[in-house]
Amino acid sequence: MDTQDDSPQPDDHAATEAGSKAASDGDKPIDIDGKKALLAGGILLLVVIVVVGIVWVAKHSSNSNSQDASATTQPKGISTACGSGTWPKLYQGEPKNLAAATDTGFYVWVDTKGWHLRAIDTGSTTQFKGTITTDIPIADAKRYKQVPADNGKIEVKGNTVSFEFPGGPTAKGIDFTPCASSFRIDMGTPDLPWPVQSIWVGPTSKAVSNPIKVDRQQP
Repeated sequence: MDTQDDSPQPDDHAATEAGSKAASDGDKPIDIDGKKALLAGGILLLVVIVVVGIVWVAKHSSNSNSQDASATTQPKGISTACGSGTWPKLYQGEPKNLAAATDTGFYVWVDTKGWHLRAIDTGSTTQFKGTITTDIPIADAKRYKQVPADNGKIEVKGNTVSFEFPGGPTAKGIDFTPCASSFRIDMGTPDLPWPVQSIWVGPTSKAVSNPIKVDRQQP
């Protein structure tokens, strides 16, 4: 008599184990708290990035504004090709009475081309003489030019420029670009200093002393 084998076959056993595992996974609870924590961490990281970006932009904007403010608060004035700082506004611009050539005396001013000294004598008898003294040695004598070139003389020695030229109704003098932080101009004749009431500085002012001393204005 034949005997029936009721033991499970290999395929049936594998299917049974797979079914059991699937049932076990289906019964496992979902970790909702873990997902919430992950989401919160991502949001926090995003907030940190945004805050850092805002701080960076604000800092660089502040630096830029500070530089702009610094540039706009510099002393106003004319600066020549060498040296730092600007020259006082009192001297900026040619004296208005120079062109008419009706006032005997000295004229001193500065513009974008440098410093200028002129002298006029309506009586044509005066011999003008003086010195320009800087606070450092004069390295380039070419920065001191006689005007006109063939009338009078100038001499550069150390930190002093000596000038001398004849009087007359036509303005004569010297153009110069001092690289110093300050300089002094002595004006007169071979015998006497020139009176301050006949020394014009800038467009409309008169000197308060002779010699006159000029200092650069620093930022």
